[in-house]
Amino acid sequence: MDFIKRHYEKVILMGLFAVFIGLMVLVQSVISSTREVNENDLHLPQRMPDYENIDPASQEFDTDARWENSRFQWNAAETSKSGLPTVDFVSMFELADCPFCHKDNIRQRTLIPKFYFDQAGGKCPECNSELIASLNIDVQAVEDRLASAEERERARKEREENERRIVEEEDRNLRELADNIRKEEEEFAKGLEDIAESLRKADENELNIMMEIADVLYQREEERRKQEEEARRIEEEKDKDDDGLLDEIESVYGMDSNDKYDVAYDNDGDGFSNLFELQTNTGREENEIYRPNDPAHHPPLWWRLRVKDVRQIELSVRFMALIHNDSKDKSSWMMQFNLPDPRRPGRTMSRYLSIGGTLDVDGRPYKVEDAELIVTDRKRAAGNLDAGDVTEKIDESKVVLVEVVPEGETREADRLTLIINQVAHSNDRRPVLMDTGHLNRREYILRVGDTVTLGVFAPREGSNVTALSRTQRRAQTRTYRLKSVDAQSGKAQFEEVVTGDRQPDTPGVFTIDRQGKVPEKLWPIRKVERRSEDEDDEIPGSVPGMPSRGSRNRPGRK
Repeated sequence: MDFIKRHYEKVILMGLFAVFIGLMVLVQSVISSTREVNENDLHLPQRMPDYENIDPASQEFDTDARWENSRFQWNAAETSKSGLPTVDFVSMFELADCPFCHKDNIRQRTLIPKFYFDQAGGKCPECNSELIASLNIDVQAVEDRLASAEERERARKEREENERRIVEEEDRNLRELADNIRKEEEEFAKGLEDIAESLRKADENELNIMMEIADVLYQREEERRKQEEEARRIEEEKDKDDDGLLDEIESVYGMDSNDKYDVAYDNDGDGFSNLFELQTNTGREENEIYRPNDPAHHPPLWWRLRVKDVRQIELSVRFMALIHNDSKDKSSWMMQFNLPDPRRPGRTMSRYLSIGGTLDVDGRPYKVEDAELIVTDRKRAAGNLDAGDVTEKIDESKVVLVEVVPEGETREADRLTLIINQVAHSNDRRPVLMDTGHLNRREYILRVGDTVTLGVFAPREGSNVTALSRTQRRAQTRTYRLKSVDAQSGKAQFEEVVTGDRQPDTPGVFTIDRQGKVPEKLWPIRKVERRSEDEDDEIPGSVPGMPSRGSRNRPGRK
C-alpha cells in the first residue's frame, strides 16, 4: 500500500494506456469486418456532352446584321485637364473628343475611337454633333509614367524584401535561442528526473540533495538574468549618446554618435537643425528626403521665417525747425530735417527744404506738401521767491509729407504728418520677421511690396558635409515678396519671386504666422564644447538633453 500511495500517478497512467490499447484493437476489428464498396453500388447520373457543334452559317456569326440591329454603346473615359486618360490605359486607336458630351462635367469627357466618327459621317455617335478635334495621346509620356511607377514599386518591394529578410533573420535567431533554451531545460529536467530516481533508490541524504538542486536553480536564474542585462546593454549601446538617433543613422549623415547635442546643430548650414530635417522626412519618397549633411536637400527656406510682431515702425527722419522769417508766405519758408548720414553710419545729417522739396523717408521719396506754424503761449510758475507766472512760447509746428508714387503704380500715396522735435512713426503696421535658421535670429521689417532674400550658410569647418560651389550656393537663394498683412491675427502672406525657368518651391501665395513652420525647440543652435559626465545636468530654460540658447544666441539687432 505504501508503494501504491507513493506511485499512484504512474499506476493511473499505466491503466489509461491499457484502456487505449483495448480501444485500438476494437476499432481494427470493426474496420476489418466492413465490406468494400464497388462502383456498381453507386447510382451516378448520366453525363451530358460538354459542347455541341454550331453551324458557321448561323445568324449568330453575322456581325454586320447584329451591328445594324443593336444600338451603339461607348463608355466615357475620365480624362485630366491635359487631355490624357487618368486610367493606366494606352489605346492603339486614334481617339476623338466630343465637346458637346458632358458639358457640365469638364473633368470627364467622352473619348471615342475616331473610326466610329468616320462611320457616322463625321458626327458623334452619342449626341450626333460634329467632330471638332482629335485627341492625340503622348504614348511615350504615358509609358514613361508607368515605367517610373514600376521603378518606385520595384524599389518599394526591394525595401520590403530587405525588411522581411531582416525580420526572418531575427526570428530565426530567436527560434535558435528558444531551441537552445528548450534543450537546456530538457537536459535540466532530465537531470532532475535522474536525481529524483536516485533519491527514490537511495532514500538517504534527501535534504542535502534538494538544497544542492535549489542552488543549481538559483545559479541558472542568475545566469539568465545576467544574459538579459547584457542583451539590454548591447541594445542600448546602439545609441551611445542617448539623443534618440541610432548610431547607424548618425553615421550615414555624418553626425557624431558621441555628442548628444548634435541633433540640434545645423551641420549643412541650410538653416534647419539636423533633428528637424530627419523628422520632416516622415512619409516622403526616398528621392525627396531632406539630408542634414547636404545643403542642397532642405525644406523650403521660407519655413525658417515666423512673424515676431506687427507694429508701427519708428521713422529715421525728424522735423527739427521751421524758418519763417516772420513771413506769411509759405513759399519762402525753410524746413530743417535730420536724416541718417549714408557716409557715416550711426550719425545724422541735416537737410533744408522748402515747399515742394523731396527727401528720402524709409527708402521711398516724399515731397513736402504743406507746413503750419503753430506757436502757443504757456504759463508756468516763476520758480523763485518772486510772485507771478512766466509765459513761454511753445513751438508745435507741423509739416505734411506726401509719398511720390512712381508712374504705373495705382496704389494710394502715403501721407505723413511730422511735429517739430517729435519722433515720427509709420502709418501702416509692418510685420517683424525672424529668421529662426540664423544663429543670431536675424530680424526683417517689411512693408507690402518689399522682399526678403534667404540663402544657405557655409557648413561648419571639418564637418562631413557636401560642399557647394559659389554658383551652387547662389542657386539655393530664394526671394519672397510680402503680399499682405493681417495685423490682428499676426499673419503675413508672401509669394516667391522667381527669375528664369526655375519653378517656385511653393507655388502661389503662402502664409507665415507667429508660430512658424519650425517649433522653437527644433531651432538650430551653436555648437558647444562637450561636457564631462559629472556635468551632464539639465541647463535652465533648455530643451531636455540639449544646451540652452544663452547670451551667445540672442537675436541680433536690426
